[in-house]
Amino acid sequence: MKIRNCFVIGADSGSVLRLFLIPLLSLSLLLAGCSSGKKTSARMEIWAAADCPLCSLLEARCVFRLFEDEAVMLEACSLERPVLMLCSHLSYERLEDQNLPLALKPGSLPDWNAELLMRFPDTGSLFFPIGSSCYLLSGSRDFPDDVVSSSCRVDSFSALFCQALLLSGEQFHADREKDFWSESFVRTWNELATAAYNGLSFRAGPEPDMPEMPSYLLSTDCKNLSTSLYLWPGSETSIPATAYGLVCLSPSGEAQAEAFLSGLYDASLSDTLLSSGLIPAFRLSTVNLSAPGRVEDRSGDSSSLSALMLSLQTGEAARYPSFRSDYIRNRVSFDESFSSLLLSLLPSS
Repeated sequence: MKIRNCFVIGADSGSVLRLFLIPLLSLSLLLAGCSSGKKTSARMEIWAAADCPLCSLLEARCVFRLFEDEAVMLEACSLERPVLMLCSHLSYERLEDQNLPLALKPGSLPDWNAELLMRFPDTGSLFFPIGSSCYLLSGSRDFPDDVVSSSCRVDSFSALFCQALLLSGEQFHADREKDFWSESFVRTWNELATAAYNGLSFRAGPEPDMPEMPSYLLSTDCKNLSTSLYLWPGSETSIPATAYGLVCLSPSGEAQAEAFLSGLYDASLSDTLLSSGLIPAFRLSTVNLSAPGRVEDRSGDSSSLSALMLSLQTGEAARYPSFRSDYIRNRVSFDESFSSLLLSLLPSS
């Protein structure tokens, strides 16, 4: 502990002496506590982006140092290395390119999903995934006959196209020149453009006063989930997803990180992930499917949101695009240009 130089204006020597004695006394008490082996109540500090869907689920287990987004957080790593960082698989791949994550050997780890192990061979060593977010359709599969003055929510057009092409076993580039040769791309493009031309307005993000929409794609990690969710036909094996997990970046905190990870993966965490619309990255023998959050599956039968997420996990449905892929590089610009196109097609009022 370093005591800064202290300059006191208008104080006598006794006052100055007391000012120095107080921090010195605190230091001696601190050292005495450490030498006696007393445990502190401080929780693990973890870096994370403010928009990470797992933060609210883990806040009881640790303390978060939040950044505006993952780009800002990764930039901060050039100045300081956190013991643990919670990030998407896209940021993990960037860190792996720089050989930054440290290999850990926690005492207790779960059985990982096979798709994650195949996609990220260092799962359980360099990368410790927790859960994945994905996109699901909500409402009717078909646009209504009368779409004038109607609205439709689509959180991500690029994710919608990606899922459509995955069903056909194709790769989506989010580049019209490359994707134009795909029949699935052209069909999806024409369906959305025709609906917009007929008066259907597409919006992004949850709106409290928005009526029930006829058909839309929304992220399962949003706060206001629809009461009617289902999978696209055949999408049991092709859901674009984003995995979130922990990486260790500070050599001085390896033991602390291993201790935290050893006690992280339990049944309560799995239940929380499932009921929050996230696919657990790990498997447990018992899972509680009575958690709140009712949805409608493809057959129209009522089931819990937990059961739907568990079916995605069991079917190894998630697909994790690389940060080097055209889809990831182009998805933002694709969403912007396609949204502008659909807006230009709307009939003038």
